[in-house]
Amino acid sequence: MAVKIAEEYAQSNGRWHQPDAQRHESYSTCDFPVDECDELETFLESSDFERRLFQQFSDLYNVDMNDLSFNDLFVAYYQAKQQPENSTSTNENIMDRLQLHRDGSLLSFSLLLNPPDEFKGGGTFYDALRDGKPTYEDGGILHPGGAIRPNRAGDAVLHCGKIFHGADVVTSGRRIVLVGFIDVSKRCIRPGVLGDSCKEWGRTDVAKYRFKRQVKKNHRGWVLNNSRWLQDVTNNAVVRGFVPASNGVIRRADPEGCRRRRLEVEDLLLRNILLPPAERELKDDEYDQIFLDNEGKISSLDVSE
Repeated sequence: MAVKIAEEYAQSNGRWHQPDAQRHESYSTCDFPVDECDELETFLESSDFERRLFQQFSDLYNVDMNDLSFNDLFVAYYQAKQQPENSTSTNENIMDRLQLHRDGSLLSFSLLLNPPDEFKGGGTFYDALRDGKPTYEDGGILHPGGAIRPNRAGDAVLHCGKIFHGADVVTSGRRIVLVGFIDVSKRCIRPGVLGDSCKEWGRTDVAKYRFKRQVKKNHRGWVLNNSRWLQDVTNNAVVRGFVPASNGVIRRADPEGCRRRRLEVEDLLLRNILLPPAERELKDDEYDQIFLDNEGKISSLDVSE
């Protein structure tokens, strides 16, 4: 029923014909938000979808259901670029994959809507599982390259949205998935962990950028634009605005070295991002009921009157 409703809605407005760069600017997908399709939204509500989904997240991550909320909920469409048999044409506007990325939420899920025998390839792949031993030949869901592919429609993959992941290429047919970004209440989050993780991932990205810049200049180094503000009091090359090519840039940009650093940071985030239940503070909506008293101390606001 969900597939039928989604297909009829997408066909009426062309939302699956090309990626929507306005909703997901950095990693655009062929999709439409559920809240724009009243019939699908009503159907999900009638199936008690939100409660059952949040219950799964609650059980897996030890987070109270009341501390979970939707950041985004949409239906994404992937289709093989190569058209069916006896056809050599391709459609470059449609999507057959999504590159590695991190979501804008702490938790995420991808729920397969159409039967897996309607397509080949696809699934959600994780950089951390790239070297894992595949289990699909024994009825499992792990495929080569770290791709998780559910064996039946209606099964969902739940994961941390900050783990490096993407959508594996669909080689034939079409794959329709319900995707959601789930926010977790601030009271459950250990302060600073996500910020530190993003900083370390950013350093890795900068290392790759500097390497590409150095290669573009044939490893000759580059001139900085700050030299005109510096007094010429020394012959030091850096002070004069020239940074020589560095072997350290090459070492830091090594792909496997970058991957190892990313995985180490992901491991630290997963172990530390959620506070133990006993350490969680007031719920977010309770912060609106506190204020600073005359002595500058935080006091509870009695709203009974």
